[in-house]
Amino acid sequence: MKRATSATLYLIVLLPAACDKQIPAPAPSTAPVQVDVVTPQQRDVPIIHRGVGTLRANQVANIAPEVLGVLTTMNFTDGQRVKSGDTLITLDSDIQTAAVAA
Repeated sequence: MKRATSATLYLIVLLPAACDKQIPAPAPSTAPVQVDVVTPQQRDVPIIHRGVGTLRANQVANIAPEVLGVLTTMNFTDGQRVKSGDTLITLDSDIQTAAVAA
């Protein structure tokens, strides 16, 4: 116990004395600082926005076959707007003709 008390007393007396010491600031440099100087110019600068994200279509249509056949023509391109009733594809009629005849 006596040892703990003397250590505590030692810290109480010497710790504030150690905190009062001030570290001298470094001497200011007397050499001039080199600075680059440029003339401002007015010009157009492009505005660029970069981002990460996912794009999703407002409307999506799933096209599923109702009959079996060989595709002969596609009457649309990717991203083209189509209306109800538009002919999108043409199938080879040989398979359907054979199925009806059988």
